[in-house]
Amino acid sequence: MTIDWPRDRFYVDQPLTPGNQLELPHHVARQVNRVLRLKAGDSIVIFNGDGSDRLATISESTRKHVRIDITDVARPGVVLSPPEITLALALIKSDRFELAVQKATELGVSAIVPVETERCVVSLPADRAQSRVERWQRIATEALEQCERADHVAIHMPVPFDDLIRQRDESLDLIAAERTGQSGLAGHLLRRPDRVRILIGPEGGFTPDEIDAAESKGWSRVTLGETILRSETAAIASVAMIRALASQALSRE
Repeated sequence: MTIDWPRDRFYVDQPLTPGNQLELPHHVARQVNRVLRLKAGDSIVIFNGDGSDRLATISESTRKHVRIDITDVARPGVVLSPPEITLALALIKSDRFELAVQKATELGVSAIVPVETERCVVSLPADRAQSRVERWQRIATEALEQCERADHVAIHMPVPFDDLIRQRDESLDLIAAERTGQSGLAGHLLRRPDRVRILIGPEGGFTPDEIDAAESKGWSRVTLGETILRSETAAIASVAMIRALASQALSRE
């Protein structure tokens, strides 16, 4: 039997066991009840990042609570093929960083790391960092819901540039240095890496010392094209390019 899956889809950070009932988190319940005005008996799609979507039926919908019954109807969700992409993006103005989080999630990033660089014009004090990361995580989760990905995007706490470049995790590490990068992304992705980290600088770019330090730690300089891109544009474009090149390489096999 063909299932007419509803369009309304929500992330729930809980086990999704068929036959169980669960109460939706407050922010999801508000969306279901007050924005979409769904009622008891309506169906929604839920996922928890395990790679699948599951059908659920609303059993109770009040101003304060929305409870759902988890059905045994499931489908494979969209889980992207390798490589896993970590976007390391310098701290830029809030609205631009949020745009990069949203679009990079839609395009297929696996993790986002905010980076403190020498030329950052934005600082994020420790007492504000946690709340800002939580906001970015909500934006990423909403993007996952919209684009039908069934996996997860991790938003990390901000890290200093020097700490980031010292971290090694067997990934292909690339630093976008538009005025000094001599090679494009394509040549690096011929190796078919399982993981890629792409490091994007602030509006003023990286300092020469930062680029030299990154190279000394095994990072490779790359260019994203002939024009100079804004930081959020470079972040979005780099993820799209890596995804496209990886897909192209896969189709040739």
